[in-house]
Amino acid sequence: MNELKEHIQSISEVLKGECAKIAFWKENKHWYSYIFELTKNDVLTEFNKKFLENIQKDDPKAVIVDSGDFIEANGDGSILVDDMVGSVLYLYSAGQANISDFLEIYTDKKQQQKVDRSSLKEVVKHCWDRLWKERYSKAVFWKKDECWDYHMFFLSENNVIPREDEVLLREIQKKDNNAIVIDGHSYRYLAGDGVAEYIANDIKEYHQDKWNGHNIGAFLDNYSWEAVQKKEKQEQEEQQRHWTMERSEIVEIMEKELKKLRDLSAHCIALDKSCMISNCMLEIAKYLTYQQEW
Repeated sequence: MNELKEHIQSISEVLKGECAKIAFWKENKHWYSYIFELTKNDVLTEFNKKFLENIQKDDPKAVIVDSGDFIEANGDGSILVDDMVGSVLYLYSAGQANISDFLEIYTDKKQQQKVDRSSLKEVVKHCWDRLWKERYSKAVFWKKDECWDYHMFFLSENNVIPREDEVLLREIQKKDNNAIVIDGHSYRYLAGDGVAEYIANDIKEYHQDKWNGHNIGAFLDNYSWEAVQKKEKQEQEEQQRHWTMERSEIVEIMEKELKKLRDLSAHCIALDKSCMISNCMLEIAKYLTYQQEW
């Protein structure tokens, strides 16, 4: 136990504030660990898959935990070392959270093939445990030949669908024009055994109505690269139109003020200087309006 605690303490700085997976195993009574992450689609890379398989051969009781489960609440992201030590020892002795179970779940598409895809509830249940943990994770659900399927993806930092995912979404749209895109974060407050059924009912309802905001077509219209570029262009044009109106209003006001000064100047020579200044201001405003950016 003391050796495991020292080992976890030695990697705690690396894990600080991070949500990574950690494999723990024993060789010749000594503890070892391997820190890794899943891909954006929540699957193992081929390298990590092979590495974990080799660990499993050396120690079939090796366990995998998520560092995010041991981050100190309301703190600086430090790892609760004692809690991780206790959890690893318990799981190791109980034969739980082992590598074989992990590989079955996170090897690309492996478990997805085992899901009863005729049941939307079962498909959602398989997706849900991973979907809700990521704030910006999305999932598209579609139906073909009475079977349901899903694909998880993430928007980029500027809220755009990555190119490879957009290609896949358009292929899915061809298969099912009523396919539905949901955001796991929208259901983050749900808990319990009824979550999958609740979300499945939402998806069925949305799936029947092509014109709802969750439809794959509406999603592509809002978040594809072309759609985002078009939206930004429209916003720029609207802003330019707004600025042009403001400049025109300024010119109109200055013309009125200049007319007043000219009328007064017919009776008072002392206002000639003010008239000249206003005339210059008018010319500057016109120049800004018609030839320069505001």
